[in-house]
Amino acid sequence: MQALTIRNLLFVLGASVWPLLAFGHEPEFVVQASFIDMHTGPGRGYPKFYVIAKGESLRPIKQRTSWIKVEAHKGHVGWIRAQDLEKTRSRDGRQVRLP
Repeated sequence: MQALTIRNLLFVLGASVWPLLAFGHEPEFVVQASFIDMHTGPGRGYPKFYVIAKGESLRPIKQRTSWIKVEAHKGHVGWIRAQDLEKTRSRDGRQVRLP
């Protein structure tokens, strides 16, 4: 029973830090699409409050379901759809693929 609890804890910890593990210590991406809408929470029901423009950078913080909390270049922190992360490129030009 204790092993199951430890396994669950490791899964939760791994899910909350996947950007750091998948993309390196300080991942930063550049928006390639015209824009990406940023929401106040992880869902379409939360209002949009900022638009990340093409060429602007963002840094993923954590993931909740199909939403990713990010920090935009100008310091705005909010949520984008996970599939929107695929509309970005890494600093060295590689296309972002979610793990």
